[in-house]
Amino acid sequence: MNGYSFFVDAFEQDPNFADLLPECYYLDTETGEIISFFEDDEAPDVSDITPEENREVRTRVEASPERYLEIPGVSQSEHHAVLQGFLESDWTDDEEAKEKARRVYNRSIGDWKMSADSNAESAYLAYRYEVAKKEAEDFLREHGIEPIWK
Repeated sequence: MNGYSFFVDAFEQDPNFADLLPECYYLDTETGEIISFFEDDEAPDVSDITPEENREVRTRVEASPERYLEIPGVSQSEHHAVLQGFLESDWTDDEEAKEKARRVYNRSIGDWKMSADSNAESAYLAYRYEVAKKEAEDFLREHGIEPIWK
């Protein structure tokens, strides 16, 4: 996965769901690398990282806060706002498909994905990615970093 894609994916994280296993994402402003670690060193038993590796990364970030920029997540309400923006957009010329996609949204993104047709879901995922990309680029520029995607 390229750095651009990983950064945008990290930017889309939902802290409400991350509460079960809080993972923090940071941009190394010297190398451009995206790193992540868990708040609890013992929590990573569900991932590929060992508690020792997690501790090393967390300690490195904590020791040089000026070097690492925390990548913010997106709240659950912001995720819903993106879906609502998509449903109001001109994602298709097919008015019937638009109406069906709007009708099956019941305030649950997961339920909507299961009820919407695959074209609507694919269009939504592309739309969501573009929204996250813009937000990520704006975030970087706010911190004096001009994004250069590789």
